[in-house]
Amino acid sequence: MKGDFFEPIKSGGRDGGASDEVLVARSRGPCPSVPGAPAAFECPVCGTAVATDARTCPSCGAEFAEEVTEEFECPACGAAVEASAEVCPSCGVTFATEEELEAGPKSRTVAAGKPAARAPAPAEVRESGLRQRLERAKAVRAATPPSASPADRRALYKELPRLVHEVKPMLLTARTVGVDIEEPKRLINDAIAAGKRREIDRAVALVSQSKVSLERSFAGQIAARVESLIGDLEKAKTGGSEVAPVEGLLEESVASLESGDFVSSSDRVNVAREEFEKIAGGYHRGKEALRGAEGLVEDCRVFNLDVREAEKYIRQGREALGRREYDSASQLADRATGAIMKVLPDFLNDEMKRARNKLLELKMRGGDLTRPIGILKQASIHLKREEYPDAMRFVRMFRREVESR
Repeated sequence: MKGDFFEPIKSGGRDGGASDEVLVARSRGPCPSVPGAPAAFECPVCGTAVATDARTCPSCGAEFAEEVTEEFECPACGAAVEASAEVCPSCGVTFATEEELEAGPKSRTVAAGKPAARAPAPAEVRESGLRQRLERAKAVRAATPPSASPADRRALYKELPRLVHEVKPMLLTARTVGVDIEEPKRLINDAIAAGKRREIDRAVALVSQSKVSLERSFAGQIAARVESLIGDLEKAKTGGSEVAPVEGLLEESVASLESGDFVSSSDRVNVAREEFEKIAGGYHRGKEALRGAEGLVEDCRVFNLDVREAEKYIRQGREALGRREYDSASQLADRATGAIMKVLPDFLNDEMKRARNKLLELKMRGGDLTRPIGILKQASIHLKREEYPDAMRFVRMFRREVESR
């Protein structure tokens, strides 16, 4: 065998627009490390390996900000407390978790008997079947070993170009669709080196391993894209969109994945995504944006806030949705949300002050305040994160809680 056995891969990389470096360059190796220091992460500026406790990069001098701990103000005493704390370190009050608060007071009884299980709709069965097939396809790829190399040396020389012919388009497609090819690249680099040393059996084995690694990467990435689109389909169907053509394309993609035709499977997912955007993408985004704005308006009405401007934009957005002007509907929903945000943050901050004063009154009366304190904790956390719908939800919950006492 004269010349480089892997010339087809290298020329394939050049033909596909990829540089030799992408497919066949030798690994650069680890970044230079600091002598005597345990390297834990790479400097985002220069790439130097830096110790975990380093505050500045020893190479370029970049400063690393310390991790910010999220805090909230204890509703009982006003001390700064970490968001994950279960007890205030200052006054000792216990905070109920968000899940416990959502479940309601412990004294609340559950109605006897369980509701009859709802039979899944045909569309749900179809989506569940797709997910199961995806999991099986990934499991099959994960368990597939590299193919055994022929024992005969002449057969090895025939096997190598066959494997190269299979791997080359997979590498180029992987690069196009964003599949991780670091491991396959490393194996191919090793195979090139073995080929130059005329270690033909090792070269064949390494290319075979590279192929298996690529197949697993393809299966994982394609399955994730199909899963994401299935989730979007479920939401679109809830809004009344007819997305059966997209489901058909996804079934074709999964069938190709099961048969090992990764290029075709990836193409079908792309076509399915494009078809979804044509059928329901713009409509779904516009409807969800308007629904979110309407939810904010409903919450604001409870607090007697002026939402007339937001209601006007929502009404216009609904009309735009009916005319299939989906981008316009989304923009009007954003305007409605913006109109609410002009007054909502200040109002919620004032409402939190009133809630704390109310809590002090309850404290004077005595009794178990675990639940109202926990509610205000969650309201404070969401308000600090600017998650206003959740903050309003807990403020309303606090109001109901204190009114029942």
